[in-house]
Amino acid sequence: MMNRDYFVDLTKETLFAPRNAASRILGLNLPSQSLWMILVLMTVLNAIAYSASLYLSPPADPATMAMVPPIFRSPLLFSMALGGALVLTVFALTWIGQSMGGSARLVDILALMTWLQVLRFALQLVVAVLMLVAPFLGGSSCWSPRSGDWSFWSSSSTARMALQICSRQQVFSSLPSLPSWSGCR
Repeated sequence: MMNRDYFVDLTKETLFAPRNAASRILGLNLPSQSLWMILVLMTVLNAIAYSASLYLSPPADPATMAMVPPIFRSPLLFSMALGGALVLTVFALTWIGQSMGGSARLVDILALMTWLQVLRFALQLVVAVLMLVAPFLGGSSCWSPRSGDWSFWSSSSTARMALQICSRQQVFSSLPSLPSWSGCR
């Protein structure tokens, strides 16, 4: 179903045309049980990759590491927190989108959030390899902020598509008057 070429093509489309990528992902009609299992797997793998990146590239000053909350230093605690946050996000996006007139189902939001976690894991692997090969290129201070920027932009674009909301302006302008929002024009 998803070979290397399809994955690369869908990744490029997610970066440069997120609405089209979201349409393709939703068109796969993946069963919700499979999506939940993949989301749990990605949560665990993301937590392991994050913890490995902390191990591979610890802060130069040990006092800095002491300031990192314990939840971020433990792969188990981090995966539990990340998993809980993702589940809450899936339900919250579905509920908020539907209350704003969107037509997305829970499984639609779940599919898109799962795909974004697959991409986040792939990005973390690339950064980990960069840290091993060229530490000055893969250091967390260089790549982590950019991956967060991409994650926010891509998440907001795919969520808008899934929720069937036309623009960010409609989202923000509709917040004070949710019941009277009239939808896309």
